[in-house]
Amino acid sequence: MAETISIDADERKELTTGDKKKAPKYTFYAMNNAVKYSSANRKPLVGDISKIHEEFEEKHPDGDFNDWQNYYYNHYDGRERLDEATEEAYDMFLTIRAAIDQIDREDVREFVEGLVLNGTYSNRNAREAIIEKVVESRSECDRLGPSEGPDQCDLRLGDRFVSIQPEEMSDESVFKDRDDVVVFYFSENEGDNGLQIDVSALSRTLDEFS
Repeated sequence: MAETISIDADERKELTTGDKKKAPKYTFYAMNNAVKYSSANRKPLVGDISKIHEEFEEKHPDGDFNDWQNYYYNHYDGRERLDEATEEAYDMFLTIRAAIDQIDREDVREFVEGLVLNGTYSNRNAREAIIEKVVESRSECDRLGPSEGPDQCDLRLGDRFVSIQPEEMSDESVFKDRDDVVVFYFSENEGDNGLQIDVSALSRTLDEFS
């Protein structure tokens, strides 16, 4: 049986920076989202931290966290940059907190139901979402009836049929040699449930469900 050693997030921070402060439970998620949605850590505001740290390591190969902190403060106006970033993040935090205060039990119930039922259904029925979006956005496309068109076709585009297929099927399409069928390939966005649909035949790209 493998023997493992675990280091949690707070301990890792303490071991690398010497910072022993521990935030109350769950506050990380609130503050992290405040920074995320305010973009308080964007490069124009705080600088290109990766490049600045590489520069620091080249000049101070034996430097510790305090050296790194002082380097950022002294060479890149770090204190001023962090103060400005803090203001932006804190304003967003107040906005998030005000929104949370309006949430009641029924809102949570609907959210849970959405995750359990709606999310699962929509994830497994990407094609249906794409059909709805294409029909909604392009008047020249119509939904096919149950007995209309070739198998695996979902829409009619003028005198041709439209098949909606996952991008990974692009090299295996059964419609490659058919002039009467147009194929729209789709892929899922990494990190969310968004869809990217290649509708080159319509000279348009759809980006929906982010």
